[in-house]
Amino acid sequence: MMMRCTGRSFRAARGRRCNSSQSGPVSDVELGRLQNQLKRLPGSRATLVRPGPEGQIQQKRVLALLVGWTSGSLRAVAKYAEPYAKVGIPAVCIAPSFLQVWITALGSRLFRSLLRGLDQSLEEPVSLVLQTFSAGGLMCPVLVSDFESRERELTKKLNPACAVFDSGPTLFTYENGMVGPKLMYEKGGFSLPVYLATVCGGTSLNAVIGPRKRREMDTFLRSPLLDVPQLYLYSEIDPVTKASRVRKVMLDQQAMGREVQSHCWQDTGHVRHYVGHPVTYEHHIHSLLKKCQLV
Repeated sequence: MMMRCTGRSFRAARGRRCNSSQSGPVSDVELGRLQNQLKRLPGSRATLVRPGPEGQIQQKRVLALLVGWTSGSLRAVAKYAEPYAKVGIPAVCIAPSFLQVWITALGSRLFRSLLRGLDQSLEEPVSLVLQTFSAGGLMCPVLVSDFESRERELTKKLNPACAVFDSGPTLFTYENGMVGPKLMYEKGGFSLPVYLATVCGGTSLNAVIGPRKRREMDTFLRSPLLDVPQLYLYSEIDPVTKASRVRKVMLDQQAMGREVQSHCWQDTGHVRHYVGHPVTYEHHIHSLLKKCQLV
């Protein structure tokens, strides 16, 4: 499925950002510095996945940034770097904690440290591929605020090229937030007291944090950071991020003059599309990269 719009704003953005990396690839020296910087991040739940010897040789300066889902393991997030490694693109993978996703101050600290590490490690600008999973997109307002500032203190070496949304972007709502604990309780992963405590806590969390996080997500989705081709990978049966929610976001993005591609599966759960359909998943990632002349 593709929703296409060739508005003036998108053409200008595409010409400015989508074909912005014509020099050689990110060097091993830069990647080594970056790997060391990632070890210093708060919580240190981040890694750099480099292309293996079997991957395609990359000729352009491209870097992927993968922001994982709430409480996802770093190993699980790093699995999604494989489509990029196969075409020679290194990927920074972040597995944020629950608190880093939902508490803005903690997420801001993590993201600012990451952006500072990128700035100190890279010698020249790179074309950035941003991929977020589920609620991981809520980490990106920090990126947005620096990108939109006049000085661009931390993002001057990052040129957005395209964006990928897997099982998201999720808006924080009480109903969405309780799906995971309910499934854990039904499968025996939570005792009844723990489940009830989670339900009560979720009510309070939604009242205190929910409105702010929804405003941050709205700001992110309207940011010039996303004036680039976008790919949405989602499922009709996802119990957390409803397909109708994803389609509404796509229509809103189209109305802003942005090009949107998408693929909807009928049989995969939340952030399980690559596990269930690796070939199709990689095909859509690679098609987007080729469209943006990144490979």
